[in-house]
Amino acid sequence: MRHECCSQMDNRIRALYCLPWSYEELQEYQEVCTPYRCHTHVEFMQGEYQLTEPEDRWSWNTTNTQRTQQAQYHKMGQAPSTTSENERTEGNAAEEADHVNAEEELNHGVGSLIRYRLVRLSAIRKWTRWKRYQDLEPADYVEYYPIRLELDLGAAFINPETGSEEQLNVDANDAEGKTRRKMYFISHRWLTQVHPDPDGTQLRRVQQLPPRPLGHDSSSIGDAGSSSTSTVAEATDPSAQHDPASNILIFYDFCSLPQEPRTAEENDTFKLGILGLNNFLYYTRVVILDDHDYMSRSWCLMEYFISSFKGSLILDEKRDDRMHSLHQLAVIPNRRVREARSATAETEAIRASKMGEIAMSFFAESFQNSSVTKGTDRGAIEAVFKRFIQDNIRAWRHEADVGWKPTWLEEDQVDRILRGERLRLIQLPETNLPAPEMPAEIESVVPQAAYDNEHDALEPFWVIMRILRGVNAFTRYLLLNDPVSKKDDDMLKKTNMM
Repeated sequence: MRHECCSQMDNRIRALYCLPWSYEELQEYQEVCTPYRCHTHVEFMQGEYQLTEPEDRWSWNTTNTQRTQQAQYHKMGQAPSTTSENERTEGNAAEEADHVNAEEELNHGVGSLIRYRLVRLSAIRKWTRWKRYQDLEPADYVEYYPIRLELDLGAAFINPETGSEEQLNVDANDAEGKTRRKMYFISHRWLTQVHPDPDGTQLRRVQQLPPRPLGHDSSSIGDAGSSSTSTVAEATDPSAQHDPASNILIFYDFCSLPQEPRTAEENDTFKLGILGLNNFLYYTRVVILDDHDYMSRSWCLMEYFISSFKGSLILDEKRDDRMHSLHQLAVIPNRRVREARSATAETEAIRASKMGEIAMSFFAESFQNSSVTKGTDRGAIEAVFKRFIQDNIRAWRHEADVGWKPTWLEEDQVDRILRGERLRLIQLPETNLPAPEMPAEIESVVPQAAYDNEHDALEPFWVIMRILRGVNAFTRYLLLNDPVSKKDDDMLKKTNMM
């Protein structure tokens, strides 16, 4: 018998995304893929998977150090006890406390340096031209500190008007607390060296993002070139203070990162912000705004590639075939999770090696031939890419009695991939291995616009993608003890609950 919430999921979506699992099957899936036999329970809540471990089997209230030590156990069996860790001498405890305090101080310091200005969609809808970072009004944006969110170091969203934590604007009708803070990353080309969008064509497309403007007739939303007709009403309507669009936060580089001329502090904010894009592009809703030169620009390619590799695209006007193949591989579920653990790892090895092959063709054929407006930008982009390759691309080998094992790339291998060389990432055994099945229908439902009939498809599409990505990340973490997958899964959960 299917779980009640599972039964309510749209049958077409379940078939489309290979989710024909019952509640009992999902429990079995978790028991097969976990190497710790901690009997992870799965519950569907409004179509969302949630994972919980019994406290007597696995302690999730322990420190990160203890979690790491527990994760070293690869054989089936109960998670090791942490009693001995808590029975240390006073001297050792004091030494560890000093280390933790120093680490927290460092984390808080770094967490305060990396920040972005995320602009409220409600403010953007009142504009006729993009505002520069330094020209934003406090009411226009929220200060976002991503490391604080990732490491639970305090308030990650700060209201610049009050200097305190940003509170969600909740509508009076939202008795069930469904209001969420949603972040969008706008990937676009700069149309001039001075201003990215002098004619406002990109601005008008961003203004069409959901939710629909208050008091706006849904049938009156025009094409991408039309402007919003509700901005005047929003500016004068007292109810606009509860506009759900105020909880929609937009990253647009001209507004979100300091622009030239910069102070010394702003220059540090800019450099650190660029390095942080590697992670930021994973858990935000990424929007690709098409332009005839988009695929020739290094910045654009970096944003498009990372969001495709991580499966974080929500709207793509470009529809590049290679990027969408990458996106499909990122989100397709591992259909062999109910089989032996070796078969499950085998599928992950093939998935990862195929994604690596696409990545190498991208660097050889696209990135090497792309251009930047400023020569110094090339080094910044390559630094982001280098870190991304180190974290996300692996070499795979098959060992007798062990099965498939991922290995980190050496630094020279990372450099060679970045230069456009092609490496062999998987050592196949003599027998041919089956490739994972990809549902061809998935491409037909990827939203391509934020207006007309596809406007209301964005959020449902994102929910499905988030579930698939979360399941895949959690599977890889438990199956392969991959710290990057654990981090990905954690950030998906945190950003969904904001």
